[in-house]
Amino acid sequence: MNRTALLAVVWTAVIAAGVVQANTACAPRESGLTLADGFCATVFADDTGPVRNLTVSPEGDVFAALRDERSGVLALRDTDGDGRADVRERFGAGPAHGIAFHGGHLYVAMPDRVVRWPWKPGQLVPSGDAEVVVGDFPPQRAHAQKGLAIAADGTLFVGVGAPSNACQEESRTAGSPGLEIP
Repeated sequence: MNRTALLAVVWTAVIAAGVVQANTACAPRESGLTLADGFCATVFADDTGPVRNLTVSPEGDVFAALRDERSGVLALRDTDGDGRADVRERFGAGPAHGIAFHGGHLYVAMPDRVVRWPWKPGQLVPSGDAEVVVGDFPPQRAHAQKGLAIAADGTLFVGVGAPSNACQEESRTAGSPGLEIP
């Protein structure tokens, strides 16, 4: 299977959430994953590029935050109910990481900002420009990607990574001593 394949969300959980109908067939071991009894997974889309995070709209469309030369957001829709995406649209620019729907908006976190688009039911791509919700995050060479979560009350949480893995004088260099923190 292609390493960049976007595996469908475990269908049992998605069906329980009411996002897709239970008529989606799932062949045993089709995905190549080992799953607990009662769960199955299918390949929803492949050749997507490096997907960082996913969100699913209330209508069942899948939105993938991408981090590669194509970047932005990949919107995927299954129009014929076979459990595979047959419509693909891209929008947004720059490497994306965190992605979520909340309060009639689609939020996307990028290395230097979080943006949002107004969202209408059934929409697959935004009709206007993104609005910057929070910006001017400092540039980071390592761990620049930002995760996000939105609480039920609308509070936005953004994960900002550390500038290195081990706070070494020479990052990712064997034998490099740790940094002195005054």
